[in-house]
Amino acid sequence: MSLTSVTNMNRMKKLQEHAGTTDFDFVTDYVKTVKLINDNYNNLNSRKSYLSSVMAYLRDNTTETELLKRYNVYHKILRGKIEAEMANNIKDDDFIEWADLIEYRDDLKEKATNKTSHLKYMIIALYTYNPPLRADWGRIRIVKRDIKTDDNILVWNKNPKFIINSYKTAKTAGPITIPVDGELRSIIKDHIEKYVSGNFLINMSDNAFVKMVKRILHDHFQHGSINSIRKSFVSHVFENFGDYTNKEIEKISHMMGHSVGMAISNYRKVDKK
Repeated sequence: MSLTSVTNMNRMKKLQEHAGTTDFDFVTDYVKTVKLINDNYNNLNSRKSYLSSVMAYLRDNTTETELLKRYNVYHKILRGKIEAEMANNIKDDDFIEWADLIEYRDDLKEKATNKTSHLKYMIIALYTYNPPLRADWGRIRIVKRDIKTDDNILVWNKNPKFIINSYKTAKTAGPITIPVDGELRSIIKDHIEKYVSGNFLINMSDNAFVKMVKRILHDHFQHGSINSIRKSFVSHVFENFGDYTNKEIEKISHMMGHSVGMAISNYRKVDKK
């Protein structure tokens, strides 16, 4: 039995307990079942999940096509409500469009003529060429090969990569490895060759780094923070969800410390062939 089947069965058993019955026949009563779910689960995601399990049970055990259609209508209503809530949560007063962040990055490139301006450009590049981390870019040690460490490091060799060992969910999710390639590789190479004299690409406390990112954004947008960048990227992914495979979504979720996975966990798609 698959994990999905087990999860669906567990939900059905919980609904059975709420219904006070010894079988699953209650699902043939649409009004009773919807009321049962709504009365016991306030969260829209939970309601949608339990409704999905009911529909899976009906598909596997009955030929009630009209009943399934009726459940499906309500399922679509719930999905619409969840989408609306998500959009409202993402696009608050501090919101910055992803396309505007990319445009700002390009503008900073033209102005990156000294250590301070190039650092600004590199920081925005770090946040926009890959799914944005939290404040984990604040202290990056440069090494020549993989080493065992709790630090966040840049392995600077012929196949450069970041290894993020210290971040919010590292204990449960493990290190994040980010290949350094394309334009980002050129930006970092330029910064190291021109402006780095020690063993750190960036060496700031979390608090100092958070404030610096905020200043960089306020210089152009008059508002914004690391959280604004992360929300912007989540919104961008959500609006272009059909362009991503499930594996890509999983990778984004891992790199962002699972926040994207949580934000779009209610949206499913089939991998592109």
